[in-house]
Amino acid sequence: MNKLDDKLFKLSGDFEMSLNKESMAKLFSMVNDYQRDFAIITAYRKANDKDLNTKLNVDLRHELNVHKLGVYRLVGHWKEARIEYLNYQDCPEEELIDVIHRSYLTIRHQDISPTEFKDLILFLSSPEKHDQNAVVLRIEELDINGIYDYQGNEVNRLQTNLITISALAYAYSQHVLKINMDFDFVGVEKPQCVNFGKQAFYNNGFRWI
Repeated sequence: MNKLDDKLFKLSGDFEMSLNKESMAKLFSMVNDYQRDFAIITAYRKANDKDLNTKLNVDLRHELNVHKLGVYRLVGHWKEARIEYLNYQDCPEEELIDVIHRSYLTIRHQDISPTEFKDLILFLSSPEKHDQNAVVLRIEELDINGIYDYQGNEVNRLQTNLITISALAYAYSQHVLKINMDFDFVGVEKPQCVNFGKQAFYNNGFRWI
């Protein structure tokens, strides 16, 4: 395990989690091959500690599961300034710290309309709920393909319908002004024990890839 993998490894409930980078490539390939509408959303906030962020993400997952929307848990990271009053661009390299970020990718199913899906994701990202700066949305019928704020305003449009990890990471980096240190999606978290873990994942509203 490298240093980053070490940080990502954790216990979740009763099963051990590990980072699976190949699954992320398979997931995006599936989304592209079948032209599926999807969203990427998180409840993480920089001001919160790890325990609170974990709890809020669990709450978000439950809210998605109520609408029969399963999730894939994506892991990414970037570097942020350790010194609060400094902007990222002005921070010395030695004062930058790795920040691990977990988000959910959820795919629209046929029982929820494109408009209902959009409205739900934007509502969950609003100040009334999880207070997010933006979400990633692709809904082909509504010509939605990029990063959007909770009011549905387009922040950064993806220039192609072919969704790639690098394109999403770059667009998100532009949005959060981390131009010189791109946000990096590094994998999908999955249980290490496949036989037990797969059933546990489904029982907890996750999806397997």
